[in-house]
Amino acid sequence: METANIFLGRQPIVDREELTVGYELLFRGSADATSAQFSDHDQAATRVVVNTFVSMGTRAVLGPGRGFINCSPGILRSDLLEALPADRMVLEVLETVAPSDAMVERCQQLKAHGFELALDDWVIDDPREPLLPVVDLVKVDILQVPKARLRSVVRELRAHPVRLLAEKVESAEEFRYCKRLGFDLFQGYYFARPTVIAGRGIDPDRLVLVEILQRIGGDAEIAEIAEVLKLYPDVVLNLLRLANSVGLAPSQKISRVDDALVYLGRNQVRRWVALLLFAGEQSSGASRNPLLLAAAHRGRLLELLAQRVAGEDAELPDRAFLVGLLSLIDALLGIPQDEVIDDLGLDPAARSAITGREGVLGSMLAAVEFLEAGRFEALDRRLLALGIDPACFQEDENATYQWVHELIGELDSGES
Repeated sequence: METANIFLGRQPIVDREELTVGYELLFRGSADATSAQFSDHDQAATRVVVNTFVSMGTRAVLGPGRGFINCSPGILRSDLLEALPADRMVLEVLETVAPSDAMVERCQQLKAHGFELALDDWVIDDPREPLLPVVDLVKVDILQVPKARLRSVVRELRAHPVRLLAEKVESAEEFRYCKRLGFDLFQGYYFARPTVIAGRGIDPDRLVLVEILQRIGGDAEIAEIAEVLKLYPDVVLNLLRLANSVGLAPSQKISRVDDALVYLGRNQVRRWVALLLFAGEQSSGASRNPLLLAAAHRGRLLELLAQRVAGEDAELPDRAFLVGLLSLIDALLGIPQDEVIDDLGLDPAARSAITGREGVLGSMLAAVEFLEAGRFEALDRRLLALGIDPACFQEDENATYQWVHELIGELDSGES
Protein backbone atom coordinates (compact mmCIF):
# COMPACT_ATOMS: atom_id res chain seq x y z
CA MET A 1 0.00 0.00 0.00
CA GLU A 2 1.23 3.50 -0.79
CA THR A 3 1.73 5.38 2.45
CA ALA A 4 2.80 8.77 1.18
CA ASN A 5 -0.78 10.02 0.93
CA ILE A 6 -2.16 8.48 4.11
CA PHE A 7 -2.14 10.72 7.15
CA LEU A 8 -4.13 10.38 10.34
CA GLY A 9 -5.37 13.23 12.49
CA ARG A 10 -7.31 12.83 15.72
CA GLN A 11 -9.66 15.09 17.66
CA PRO A 12 -10.38 13.97 21.22
CA ILE A 13 -13.88 13.24 22.48
CA VAL A 14 -14.20 13.63 26.23
CA ASP A 15 -16.68 12.82 28.96
CA ARG A 16 -18.14 15.11 31.62
CA GLU A 17 -14.88 14.90 33.59
CA GLU A 18 -12.88 16.01 30.51
CA LEU A 19 -11.29 12.57 30.22
CA THR A 20 -10.70 11.19 26.73
CA VAL A 21 -13.05 8.37 25.74
CA GLY A 22 -12.25 8.30 22.03
CA TYR A 23 -11.16 10.21 18.96
CA GLU A 24 -12.77 11.41 15.78
CA LEU A 25 -10.31 10.14 13.17
CA LEU A 26 -9.43 12.34 10.22
CA PHE A 27 -8.05 10.50 7.22
CA ARG A 28 -6.60 11.81 4.00
CA GLY A 29 -7.89 9.58 1.22
CA SER A 30 -5.65 7.34 -0.85
CA ALA A 31 -5.20 8.12 -4.52
CA ASP A 32 -5.09 4.50 -5.69
CA ALA A 33 -8.72 3.51 -5.15
CA THR A 34 -10.70 1.57 -7.70
CA SER A 35 -14.41 2.08 -8.07
CA ALA A 36 -16.80 -0.55 -6.82
CA GLN A 37 -20.45 0.26 -6.15
CA PHE A 38 -19.75 3.83 -5.16
CA SER A 39 -17.44 6.75 -5.84
CA ASP A 40 -13.65 6.62 -5.95
CA HIS A 41 -13.55 9.05 -3.03
CA ASP A 42 -15.59 6.79 -0.76
CA GLN A 43 -13.66 3.70 -1.80
CA ALA A 44 -10.36 5.45 -1.16
CA ALA A 45 -11.39 6.80 2.23
CA THR A 46 -12.66 3.42 3.40
CA ARG A 47 -9.52 1.63 2.27
CA VAL A 48 -7.41 4.16 4.13
CA VAL A 49 -9.38 3.55 7.33
CA VAL A 50 -9.04 -0.22 7.08
CA ASN A 51 -5.40 -0.20 6.01
CA THR A 52 -4.47 2.25 8.74
CA PHE A 53 -5.84 -0.04 11.43
CA VAL A 54 -4.17 -3.03 9.85
CA SER A 55 -0.77 -1.35 9.59
CA MET A 56 -0.80 0.60 12.87
CA GLY A 57 -2.98 -1.52 15.11
CA THR A 58 -6.03 -0.51 17.11
CA ARG A 59 -4.14 0.08 20.35
CA ALA A 60 -1.61 2.35 18.71
CA VAL A 61 -4.32 4.46 17.10
CA LEU A 62 -6.91 4.57 19.88
CA GLY A 63 -5.30 3.48 23.14
CA PRO A 64 -8.18 2.34 25.35
CA GLY A 65 -10.75 4.56 23.61
CA ARG A 66 -13.06 4.27 20.62
CA GLY A 67 -12.60 5.61 17.13
CA PHE A 68 -15.26 7.79 15.49
CA ILE A 69 -15.22 7.88 11.68
CA ASN A 70 -17.34 9.91 9.26
CA CYS A 71 -19.48 7.76 6.98
CA SER A 72 -21.05 9.00 3.78
CA PRO A 73 -23.74 6.86 2.09
CA GLY A 74 -21.08 5.13 0.00
CA ILE A 75 -18.92 4.27 3.01
CA LEU A 76 -21.89 2.93 4.94
CA ARG A 77 -22.66 0.58 2.05
CA SER A 78 -19.05 -0.60 1.82
CA ASP A 79 -18.36 -4.17 2.88
CA LEU A 80 -14.87 -2.98 3.88
CA LEU A 81 -16.38 -1.66 7.13
CA GLU A 82 -16.74 -5.21 8.40
CA ALA A 83 -12.94 -5.46 8.41
CA LEU A 84 -12.74 -2.86 11.20
CA PRO A 85 -12.68 -3.74 14.93
CA ALA A 86 -16.43 -3.21 15.43
CA ASP A 87 -16.28 -3.14 19.24
CA ARG A 88 -13.90 -0.18 19.09
CA MET A 89 -15.62 1.90 16.40
CA VAL A 90 -18.42 4.45 16.22
CA LEU A 91 -19.72 5.07 12.71
CA GLU A 92 -20.88 8.67 12.26
CA VAL A 93 -23.80 8.90 9.83
CA LEU A 94 -23.27 12.18 7.98
CA GLU A 95 -25.95 14.73 7.20
CA THR A 96 -25.78 13.67 3.54
CA VAL A 97 -27.25 10.26 4.37
CA ALA A 98 -30.92 9.96 3.34
CA PRO A 99 -32.92 7.86 5.84
CA SER A 100 -34.33 5.46 3.27
CA ASP A 101 -35.65 2.03 4.22
CA ALA A 102 -32.53 0.52 2.65
CA MET A 103 -30.27 2.74 4.75
CA VAL A 104 -32.17 1.93 7.94
CA GLU A 105 -31.72 -1.76 7.16
CA ARG A 106 -27.99 -1.27 6.51
CA CYS A 107 -27.57 0.55 9.82
CA GLN A 108 -29.33 -2.32 11.59
CA GLN A 109 -26.89 -4.74 9.94
CA LEU A 110 -23.92 -2.71 11.14
CA LYS A 111 -25.29 -2.62 14.69
CA ALA A 112 -25.78 -6.38 14.58
CA HIS A 113 -22.13 -6.66 13.53
CA GLY A 114 -21.14 -4.83 16.74
CA PHE A 115 -20.70 -1.22 15.66
CA GLU A 116 -22.07 1.75 17.54
CA LEU A 117 -23.77 4.33 15.32
CA ALA A 118 -23.96 8.10 15.72
CA LEU A 119 -25.83 10.80 13.83
CA ASP A 120 -23.35 13.56 13.00
CA ASP A 121 -24.11 17.31 13.00
CA TRP A 122 -27.70 17.07 14.22
CA VAL A 123 -29.70 20.26 13.68
CA ILE A 124 -33.27 21.49 14.15
CA ASP A 125 -35.77 19.62 11.93
CA ASP A 126 -33.08 17.15 10.94
CA PRO A 127 -34.36 14.85 8.16
CA ARG A 128 -32.57 11.81 9.65
CA GLU A 129 -35.13 11.42 12.45
CA PRO A 130 -36.19 7.96 11.14
CA LEU A 131 -32.70 6.76 12.07
CA LEU A 132 -33.02 7.76 15.75
CA PRO A 133 -34.34 4.34 16.88
CA VAL A 134 -31.30 2.68 15.28
CA VAL A 135 -28.42 4.83 16.57
CA ASP A 136 -26.65 4.95 19.94
CA LEU A 137 -25.41 8.53 19.91
CA VAL A 138 -26.42 11.91 18.50
CA LYS A 139 -23.85 14.64 17.91
CA VAL A 140 -25.44 18.09 18.16
CA ASP A 141 -23.67 20.95 16.41
CA ILE A 142 -24.13 23.70 19.00
CA LEU A 143 -23.04 26.38 16.52
CA GLN A 144 -25.88 25.43 14.17
CA VAL A 145 -28.56 25.27 16.88
CA PRO A 146 -29.47 28.67 18.42
CA LYS A 147 -28.77 28.74 22.14
CA ALA A 148 -32.42 29.52 22.85
CA ARG A 149 -33.45 26.30 21.09
CA LEU A 150 -30.71 24.03 22.39
CA ARG A 151 -32.57 23.04 25.55
CA SER A 152 -35.67 21.96 23.61
CA VAL A 153 -33.52 20.01 21.10
CA VAL A 154 -31.90 18.13 23.99
CA ARG A 155 -35.31 17.43 25.53
CA GLU A 156 -36.66 16.07 22.22
CA LEU A 157 -33.64 13.82 21.72
CA ARG A 158 -33.87 12.52 25.27
CA ALA A 159 -37.16 10.91 24.29
CA HIS A 160 -35.00 8.37 22.46
CA PRO A 161 -32.53 5.93 24.08
CA VAL A 162 -29.45 7.80 22.83
CA ARG A 163 -26.45 9.49 24.39
CA LEU A 164 -25.80 13.09 23.42
CA LEU A 165 -22.51 14.63 22.28
CA ALA A 166 -22.02 18.39 22.02
CA GLU A 167 -19.95 19.32 18.96
CA LYS A 168 -18.07 22.60 18.33
CA VAL A 169 -17.52 23.34 22.02
CA GLU A 170 -15.10 26.26 21.87
CA SER A 171 -15.00 27.72 25.37
CA ALA A 172 -15.22 26.81 29.03
CA GLU A 173 -18.56 28.64 29.24
CA GLU A 174 -20.03 26.53 26.41
CA PHE A 175 -18.70 23.36 28.05
CA ARG A 176 -20.33 24.22 31.39
CA TYR A 177 -23.63 25.13 29.71
CA CYS A 178 -23.76 21.88 27.73
CA LYS A 179 -23.02 19.92 30.91
CA ARG A 180 -25.95 21.62 32.63
CA LEU A 181 -28.21 20.68 29.71
CA GLY A 182 -27.25 17.04 30.21
CA PHE A 183 -24.87 16.25 27.36
CA ASP A 184 -22.84 13.11 27.97
CA LEU A 185 -19.84 13.70 25.69
CA PHE A 186 -18.08 16.71 24.21
CA GLN A 187 -15.87 17.63 21.26
CA GLY A 188 -14.44 20.86 19.95
CA TYR A 189 -11.54 23.30 19.87
CA TYR A 190 -11.78 23.80 23.64
CA PHE A 191 -10.37 20.27 23.94
CA ALA A 192 -8.60 19.78 20.59
CA ARG A 193 -6.65 23.03 20.83
CA PRO A 194 -5.65 22.98 24.49
CA THR A 195 -3.92 26.35 24.16
CA VAL A 196 -7.31 28.09 24.42
CA ILE A 197 -7.89 26.66 27.90
CA ALA A 198 -7.15 29.24 30.57
CA GLY A 199 -7.64 29.96 34.22
CA ARG A 200 -7.16 26.52 35.73
CA GLY A 201 -5.58 26.26 39.15
CA ILE A 202 -1.98 25.12 39.44
CA ASP A 203 -1.47 22.40 42.02
CA PRO A 204 1.69 22.56 44.17
CA ASP A 205 3.24 19.42 42.68
CA ARG A 206 3.16 20.94 39.22
CA LEU A 207 4.84 24.07 40.48
CA VAL A 208 7.60 21.88 41.91
CA LEU A 209 8.12 20.21 38.54
CA VAL A 210 8.27 23.61 36.83
CA GLU A 211 10.91 24.64 39.36
CA ILE A 212 12.93 21.50 38.61
CA LEU A 213 12.70 22.21 34.87
CA GLN A 214 13.94 25.72 35.52
CA ARG A 215 16.90 24.47 37.55
CA ILE A 216 17.88 21.88 34.96
CA GLY A 217 17.63 24.41 32.15
CA GLY A 218 19.58 26.92 34.19
CA ASP A 219 22.52 24.53 34.65
CA ALA A 220 22.02 24.13 38.39
CA GLU A 221 24.37 21.68 40.08
CA ILE A 222 23.20 18.07 40.37
CA ALA A 223 23.32 18.32 44.16
CA GLU A 224 21.02 21.36 44.08
CA ILE A 225 18.46 19.60 41.87
CA ALA A 226 18.65 16.52 44.08
CA GLU A 227 17.91 18.55 47.21
CA VAL A 228 14.72 19.92 45.64
CA LEU A 229 13.65 16.46 44.49
CA LYS A 230 14.19 14.88 47.90
CA LEU A 231 11.36 16.98 49.32
CA TYR A 232 8.88 15.10 47.12
CA PRO A 233 8.94 11.32 47.68
CA ASP A 234 6.53 10.49 44.84
CA VAL A 235 8.74 12.29 42.33
CA VAL A 236 11.84 10.57 43.70
CA LEU A 237 10.16 7.17 43.46
CA ASN A 238 9.33 7.73 39.80
CA LEU A 239 12.86 8.95 39.11
CA LEU A 240 14.42 5.82 40.64
CA ARG A 241 11.98 3.60 38.72
CA LEU A 242 13.03 5.29 35.51
CA ALA A 243 16.74 4.95 36.27
CA ASN A 244 16.35 1.26 37.08
CA SER A 245 14.07 0.41 34.17
CA VAL A 246 15.01 -2.53 32.00
CA GLY A 247 15.22 -0.36 28.91
CA LEU A 248 18.07 1.66 30.38
CA ALA A 249 19.81 -1.44 31.83
CA PRO A 250 21.97 -0.03 34.64
CA SER A 251 24.87 -2.25 35.66
CA GLN A 252 23.73 -2.15 39.29
CA LYS A 253 20.63 -0.98 41.13
CA ILE A 254 20.45 2.79 41.59
CA SER A 255 19.04 3.87 44.96
CA ARG A 256 20.30 7.48 45.37
CA VAL A 257 18.73 10.53 43.76
CA ASP A 258 22.14 12.02 42.92
CA ASP A 259 23.24 8.81 41.20
CA ALA A 260 19.99 8.63 39.23
CA LEU A 261 20.42 12.20 37.99
CA VAL A 262 24.01 11.56 36.91
CA TYR A 263 23.15 8.22 35.29
CA LEU A 264 20.20 9.55 33.31
CA GLY A 265 21.75 12.87 32.33
CA ARG A 266 20.12 16.29 32.17
CA ASN A 267 18.30 15.80 28.88
CA GLN A 268 16.63 12.54 29.91
CA VAL A 269 15.63 13.92 33.31
CA ARG A 270 14.23 17.07 31.73
CA ARG A 271 12.12 15.01 29.31
CA TRP A 272 10.84 12.83 32.13
CA VAL A 273 10.01 15.80 34.40
CA ALA A 274 8.15 17.51 31.55
CA LEU A 275 6.05 14.39 30.98
CA LEU A 276 5.23 14.13 34.70
CA LEU A 277 4.20 17.77 34.59
CA PHE A 278 1.56 17.01 32.00
CA ALA A 279 0.51 13.71 33.55
CA GLY A 280 -0.94 15.46 36.58
CA GLU A 281 -2.94 13.36 39.00
CA GLN A 282 -2.49 9.70 38.16
CA SER A 283 -5.76 8.71 39.80
CA SER A 284 -7.77 9.97 36.86
CA GLY A 285 -5.85 7.74 34.46
CA ALA A 286 -3.08 9.11 32.27
CA SER A 287 -4.49 7.23 29.29
CA ARG A 288 -7.58 9.47 29.39
CA ASN A 289 -5.80 12.80 29.90
CA PRO A 290 -6.24 14.67 26.58
CA LEU A 291 -3.59 17.26 27.38
CA LEU A 292 -0.95 14.66 28.22
CA LEU A 293 -1.79 12.66 25.10
CA ALA A 294 -1.53 15.73 22.89
CA ALA A 295 1.72 16.92 24.47
CA ALA A 296 3.39 13.50 24.41
CA HIS A 297 2.36 12.97 20.79
CA ARG A 298 3.78 16.34 19.75
CA GLY A 299 7.03 15.75 21.61
CA ARG A 300 7.72 12.28 20.25
CA LEU A 301 6.74 13.06 16.65
CA LEU A 302 8.94 16.17 16.63
CA GLU A 303 11.79 14.13 18.05
CA LEU A 304 11.52 11.53 15.28
CA LEU A 305 11.26 14.21 12.59
CA ALA A 306 14.30 15.99 14.03
CA GLN A 307 16.31 12.78 13.78
CA ARG A 308 15.75 12.91 10.03
CA VAL A 309 16.99 16.48 9.57
CA ALA A 310 19.48 16.84 12.43
CA GLY A 311 22.65 16.28 10.41
CA GLU A 312 25.56 16.98 12.75
CA ASP A 313 23.33 18.63 15.38
CA ALA A 314 23.12 15.70 17.80
CA GLU A 315 21.08 17.70 20.33
CA LEU A 316 18.30 18.68 17.90
CA PRO A 317 16.05 15.64 18.65
CA ASP A 318 16.13 16.33 22.40
CA ARG A 319 15.30 19.99 21.83
CA ALA A 320 12.54 18.99 19.42
CA PHE A 321 10.94 16.71 22.03
CA LEU A 322 10.80 19.53 24.56
CA VAL A 323 9.51 22.01 21.98
CA GLY A 324 6.60 19.70 21.18
CA LEU A 325 5.83 19.01 24.82
CA LEU A 326 6.21 22.56 26.07
CA SER A 327 4.23 24.08 23.20
CA LEU A 328 1.16 23.28 25.34
CA ILE A 329 2.56 24.53 28.65
CA ASP A 330 0.24 27.55 28.76
CA ALA A 331 -2.76 25.23 28.50
CA LEU A 332 -1.49 23.20 31.43
CA LEU A 333 -0.76 26.12 33.73
CA GLY A 334 -3.35 28.65 32.56
CA ILE A 335 -0.59 31.26 32.19
CA PRO A 336 0.38 33.13 28.99
CA GLN A 337 3.03 31.19 27.09
CA ASP A 338 5.63 33.97 27.08
CA GLU A 339 5.50 34.19 30.88
CA VAL A 340 6.39 30.51 31.24
CA ILE A 341 8.81 29.76 28.41
CA ASP A 342 11.38 32.43 29.28
CA ASP A 343 11.79 30.95 32.76
CA LEU A 344 12.52 27.40 31.64
CA GLY A 345 16.10 27.85 30.45
CA LEU A 346 15.39 26.87 26.84
CA ASP A 347 17.86 27.86 24.16
CA PRO A 348 16.80 30.73 21.84
CA ALA A 349 15.94 28.41 18.94
CA ALA A 350 13.55 26.38 21.10
CA ARG A 351 11.93 29.49 22.54
CA SER A 352 11.34 31.05 19.12
CA ALA A 353 9.99 27.74 17.82
CA ILE A 354 7.37 27.59 20.57
CA THR A 355 6.38 31.24 20.67
CA GLY A 356 6.65 32.10 16.97
CA ARG A 357 6.88 28.81 15.04
CA GLU A 358 10.26 30.03 13.77
CA GLY A 359 13.24 28.05 12.48
CA VAL A 360 13.42 24.34 11.73
CA LEU A 361 11.91 23.38 15.09
CA GLY A 362 9.07 25.85 14.65
CA SER A 363 8.40 24.60 11.15
CA MET A 364 8.20 21.00 12.39
CA LEU A 365 5.88 22.08 15.20
CA ALA A 366 3.63 23.80 12.66
CA ALA A 367 3.59 20.61 10.56
CA VAL A 368 2.41 18.57 13.53
CA GLU A 369 -0.30 21.13 14.27
CA PHE A 370 -1.49 20.89 10.66
CA LEU A 371 -1.72 17.12 11.14
CA GLU A 372 -3.75 17.52 14.34
CA ALA A 373 -6.16 19.86 12.58
CA GLY A 374 -6.53 17.65 9.50
CA ARG A 375 -5.04 20.37 7.28
CA PHE A 376 -3.28 17.92 5.02
CA GLU A 377 -2.52 20.24 2.09
CA ALA A 378 -0.76 22.65 4.47
CA LEU A 379 1.05 19.67 5.98
CA ASP A 380 2.26 18.60 2.53
CA ARG A 381 3.68 22.06 1.83
CA ARG A 382 5.46 22.19 5.18
CA LEU A 383 6.98 18.73 4.73
CA LEU A 384 8.21 19.74 1.27
CA ALA A 385 9.88 22.84 2.73
CA LEU A 386 11.52 20.72 5.43
CA GLY A 387 12.73 18.15 2.91
CA ILE A 388 10.87 15.34 4.68
CA ASP A 389 9.32 12.66 2.49
CA PRO A 390 5.62 12.14 3.35
CA ALA A 391 6.22 8.39 3.51
CA CYS A 392 8.89 8.98 6.19
CA PHE A 393 6.49 11.28 8.03
CA GLN A 394 3.92 8.48 7.95
CA GLU A 395 6.46 6.06 9.43
CA ASP A 396 7.21 8.47 12.25
CA GLU A 397 3.51 9.11 12.87
CA ASN A 398 2.83 5.37 13.15
CA ALA A 399 5.75 4.93 15.55
CA THR A 400 4.56 7.89 17.61
CA TYR A 401 1.10 6.47 18.24
CA GLN A 402 2.64 3.22 19.42
CA TRP A 403 5.16 4.99 21.67
CA VAL A 404 2.60 7.31 23.24
CA HIS A 405 0.25 4.53 24.28
CA GLU A 406 3.09 2.41 25.64
CA LEU A 407 4.24 5.43 27.65
CA ILE A 408 0.75 6.18 28.94
CA GLY A 409 0.35 2.55 29.94
CA GLU A 410 3.50 2.84 32.03
CA LEU A 411 2.27 6.04 33.67
CA ASP A 412 -1.10 4.44 34.43
CA SER A 413 0.57 1.42 36.02
CA GLY A 414 2.98 3.55 38.03
CA GLU A 415 6.05 1.97 36.43
CA SER A 416 7.46 4.96 34.58
